[in-house]
Amino acid sequence: MTKGDAPSLFDVLKEHLSKTNTTLRPVSTLNEIFNHERPATTYDFPSPYSSECRVLFTILYTLLTIISLCGNSTVCYVVLRNKRMRTVTNFFLANQAMSDVIMTFFNIPFIVTKEMTRSWPFGLVACHFVDFIGVLSVYVSTFTLTAIAVDRHRVIVHPLKPRITMATAILITVFIWALSVTLSLPYLIWKDLIGLSEVDPTLVVCFSTFPKPTELYKHLLTYTTLLLQYVIPLVIISTSYVSIGHKLWSRTAVGDVIESQQAANARMKIRTTRMLVAVVAVFSICWLPIHVYLLVTFYHNSWKHDFVYLCFHWFAMLSVCISPIAFCLLNENFRNDIKIAIGRLTTKLFRKTPDKVTRANMEDGVGGTKSQDTFANTMSKEIHTLSEDIALTKSTTAGKYTTTPTTQVTGKIIKLVVPIATIDVSEA
Repeated sequence: MTKGDAPSLFDVLKEHLSKTNTTLRPVSTLNEIFNHERPATTYDFPSPYSSECRVLFTILYTLLTIISLCGNSTVCYVVLRNKRMRTVTNFFLANQAMSDVIMTFFNIPFIVTKEMTRSWPFGLVACHFVDFIGVLSVYVSTFTLTAIAVDRHRVIVHPLKPRITMATAILITVFIWALSVTLSLPYLIWKDLIGLSEVDPTLVVCFSTFPKPTELYKHLLTYTTLLLQYVIPLVIISTSYVSIGHKLWSRTAVGDVIESQQAANARMKIRTTRMLVAVVAVFSICWLPIHVYLLVTFYHNSWKHDFVYLCFHWFAMLSVCISPIAFCLLNENFRNDIKIAIGRLTTKLFRKTPDKVTRANMEDGVGGTKSQDTFANTMSKEIHTLSEDIALTKSTTAGKYTTTPTTQVTGKIIKLVVPIATIDVSEA
């Protein structure tokens, strides 16, 4: 049998059930669509997982869900709570975290239940939307990671070019969601419930129903998803971060002859390179096994193994909790604000009337909030004073600058620029 003659998953199931005198029927009544429940009786429809295996995967997926919800919700909270954290990069990170929360809530529990029970007890509406939401979330996540990589490449490799504004970032995010919805529509439309009446009158499974020519659409959807969800984003992300790493590693700062500045520059390079490697590694390693498995079993249906698939699926889902953690733990601003947020939450939970002085001391010790506010206030005053001095240098008659206060203005500019120049580029 050639690859083009390979039977579809529906045909394989139909052939298997025909040997046991089991019939297939489409489910179309409103009662079954919206009020379908799993029968109370047990059945012998193939269930490859032992009770120990089910307990193991239940624990693993529960831990994954808890970590994902806590990690991604914290990212969203930190970005929305603090105005100074509302940068373009952080906005993209919050968007990715939001898509991961959607994946965790509306896809993972349904997929795990389907794999464990070998049935679909959620009705036709969920059959259409669960895979759609899962594919949509992955598209949004990968496209957002790509946007972050491109933005950071523009900032670090081409620092003289204008930065992406927040308004532009919002438009990019809207485009990402619109494109992701469009690419995910086949998973919403090409779904249906198939009834297994001879096994149990109310037993149904959720299957993909491709239009004719079936093989053409299956191949087209498979390769499109693989390329757009994994290959192309990985190439763009890897290329961008390799270029960023090369730029940072070869950069020589002004005054690099000073030993302390050399040490600071080295620490910046190590910290930035570590974060970039972590981001690319999380994305590529987590999703590589499941993509390879799906591609191989697409041509060799007999190689499918339920336990292997579930292991690869769980490993891929790790990205929804590791990816934001990698950004947060390796980004000093996020790390400090997360510590402050945890401190505030702990105070609210365990202290009915928290002492304001104690809270201020806690925040200053944990996240350096007081020192950061002092720095911001000082910079604001310097900018205000500098603007006044420059205004005084203008001639009220000819519109020219006088030469008398030039030294004072230059000194203030140097005083203002020096602390800015010491800011880590990786946090831009």
